[in-house]
Amino acid sequence: MWDGGIIPYLVDTAFDSEMEPYLRDAILQVKQLTCVKFVPYVSQEYYIYIKSSDQFAYAPVGKPSKPGKSEVNIPKNYKGALVMHLILHVVGLVHEDTRPDSRYHLVYYRENIKPGI
Repeated sequence: MWDGGIIPYLVDTAFDSEMEPYLRDAILQVKQLTCVKFVPYVSQEYYIYIKSSDQFAYAPVGKPSKPGKSEVNIPKNYKGALVMHLILHVVGLVHEDTRPDSRYHLVYYRENIKPGI
């Protein structure tokens, strides 16, 4: 977990300007609804580096194990909840179905799963 709930971040200078409002909104919502704070990177030992991606989405879960930057890739077509999803991974949240104890606590209703997923 991040020390003191503080997450230093740096946004790539080439980050897609059309996506900036979605990123700002996700960070603001986390700040308003949790005890986690995102602060601009200055020279902190651990930080996240946020960049646009043409290819894939990726965000590490929680604070990385090694010092330095940890990259977050946000695809250019991601908006709203999808950006928030990646930011929440950075905070430390995981998908419920990947928890080791998920088979004891989750019920899957196959009839609610769309074909092809």
